[in-house]
Amino acid sequence: MEPGDQQTVAGLDAETFKKVFRLHPAGVCVVAFDNDGEPAGFTATSVISVSADPAMLAFSIDSGSSNWPGLSRAETVAVSFLSAEQAEVSARFAARRTDRFTGGGWHRLPTGEPVIDGAAAWIRAAVASVAEAGRSRLVVLNALEAWHTGRPPLLYRDRTYVRLPVESDLQPIAQVNARQRLVSDAPADSGAESDTRLLPPTDPA
Repeated sequence: MEPGDQQTVAGLDAETFKKVFRLHPAGVCVVAFDNDGEPAGFTATSVISVSADPAMLAFSIDSGSSNWPGLSRAETVAVSFLSAEQAEVSARFAARRTDRFTGGGWHRLPTGEPVIDGAAAWIRAAVASVAEAGRSRLVVLNALEAWHTGRPPLLYRDRTYVRLPVESDLQPIAQVNARQRLVSDAPADSGAESDTRLLPPTDPA
């Protein structure tokens, strides 16, 4: 199958599919952009690493989302990776509301993209391509610059926000060599430990 080709087959039912991903923990991000001078954004757990060289990432968004029209016109976005203390921020940006930014707790980068204060990290990126995927759109990004801290991430599993145990309580199962590919069918240069994130608690409006 060539890039851009789509194939739809009858297969797994939607409820079973969603249950599998509900039980799979995912990091929580806020994707934000400038929409005709106003900040816009939404919560997403669909952010994935695509390639390390060149640095690329991607996320999905429902084509019926209230954010899609503005996002479809955006040339750049900022992806804020939320920290463990920011469950309220995630809930605010996932809600059916238009005043997500009025509570403060964010700032614009010099280039104009909104980022969340207190996030564990952020990446500023340019939109590289958009592909249809069912009723969603898969947005692929070229990473332009990044900032990160040592803050632990916010996770989402089974409709619940969770956090990693404190570092002293972590129990490693296996050590992964930096050159070892953790997922056999992952791109060799992706730098990703997991290449699937779907069904975010994202803007349903």
